[in-house]
Amino acid sequence: MQNIYQFIQENSQHHPDKLALSIKSLQHSNKVDVTYKKFQDDVDDYAQYLSATVSESQRVLLVLPVCYELYVCLFALFKLGACVVLLNPNMNRLSLKHSLKLVNADVMIANKQIWKFRWMFWDILRIKTKLSLDSNGWGIVSLFNKKQAATLVLPKEQAAALISFTSGSSGQPKAVVRTYENLIAQHLALKKLPKLDQHYDMTAFPVVVLHHLCNGISCAIADINYKDISAIKNQAVIKQILNEKINSLSGAITYLLALGEYLQQNNIPTQHIKVIATGGSPIQNWQCDLIKQYFPKARLFILYGSSEVEPIAHIEVSKKLDQSFGFVVGSKSDDVKLAFEALSSKIKPFAYISNFSNTAGEIYVSGSHVCNQYYKNKKANQSNKYIDKNNITWHRTGDVGFMNEQGRLVLTGRIENCLNVNNTLIGSYPVELFINALLNIKLSAVVENKLNEVVLYISQPVKISDNDIVEQVYKQFKIKITKIEIIESIPVDTRHQGKIQYGQLKQK
Repeated sequence: MQNIYQFIQENSQHHPDKLALSIKSLQHSNKVDVTYKKFQDDVDDYAQYLSATVSESQRVLLVLPVCYELYVCLFALFKLGACVVLLNPNMNRLSLKHSLKLVNADVMIANKQIWKFRWMFWDILRIKTKLSLDSNGWGIVSLFNKKQAATLVLPKEQAAALISFTSGSSGQPKAVVRTYENLIAQHLALKKLPKLDQHYDMTAFPVVVLHHLCNGISCAIADINYKDISAIKNQAVIKQILNEKINSLSGAITYLLALGEYLQQNNIPTQHIKVIATGGSPIQNWQCDLIKQYFPKARLFILYGSSEVEPIAHIEVSKKLDQSFGFVVGSKSDDVKLAFEALSSKIKPFAYISNFSNTAGEIYVSGSHVCNQYYKNKKANQSNKYIDKNNITWHRTGDVGFMNEQGRLVLTGRIENCLNVNNTLIGSYPVELFINALLNIKLSAVVENKLNEVVLYISQPVKISDNDIVEQVYKQFKIKITKIEIIESIPVDTRHQGKIQYGQLKQK
């Protein structure tokens, strides 16, 4: 079984002097530019220190800000065959306590800024081995305390490599288990997407860095506040774009729009940006139009996937997309199979879709880079995973969609927010997109609440009367809106700041 560390080894051998990372370093207190040779040397050095305390298959909680040492530790732990646990930095205190208790880590690695909060969480205090990059303290020892030989571990079949957490948009965050096979398969699937080999990408997706490093791509980490990705008041990210020959950008659409707006308002040229890649939330035509306005020379790609499987589909936006039926996310990845469960069905996946159909269903996906289980969560596994008669595991995405006549996947809504129209369930996306265009607004949400009322939420006054809105929506979709509410803001997820949190609105 191959170890994902070996991709770093290969890149170091093939182009040792090529830039691997431009990123902040905790130990150097500033930005560092690191070649692939230097990166592998540092990974090997850290692995020698870590091998004194970390064993194969141990769960290692890695709690560091987005920095150089984070990725060095990550690949050093992979080399040792450990299972790395990464927390979502946007978790609230309750989700954090839940996640810490769930993973029950054997080892934790952090810096002094993190360790000073250890007294607040019993499940951190009980971790036997606590390693620090920059300090000692009660129960904490330096990561660099002892050094010994570190042999490359070839993982056992189905050995866990990485545990990360879903955004929790549909409830409590779930711990997604990626095996070493999953990570390698995911890397190979992403490698088939539009080539970035000749590009220098600045990403605001920390997980994308892992793929870039495996693929030998030069990468800069956007110097932003990852708890508020739309805040582009920081001049550092602007200097990165201007001074580091960046010619590709990747990140959530909210971040890219904020960045583009800032650049335009300050007359900063963007003609050198050749590729933009985004995803993580539904993306409307007006957002694509603004991206093309801000970055006129760039090709725009939308990637569709999830914490459990990435990529599922992708599309290059060369012209306005037809969003009459929902969000077009493009051609499916060659490495996955899709199945669609009828919305009224009580049965689990039933058959493969062999011909094109405009009948929407919940999307299931299978493939070598699909994560097959959640960690210690029998209920989530039963609800979201299905093993068919051929022993193939299918992941339930929670998205509703269909394949259009062009062979492109179209998302029509979230399964938990389908609307009941004359005993037929339909996704809310086409309704919301229609309302957005009708009212000339950017975002709306239509939900069926606990009283079975269909409620339209908007966040600004509009010129059209409520009666006219109700009439137009009924004429188009045969949906009777019961009431219209103006709220301060429509709740969205904390990670991408773009996915509507329908569950919160249903509780109103």
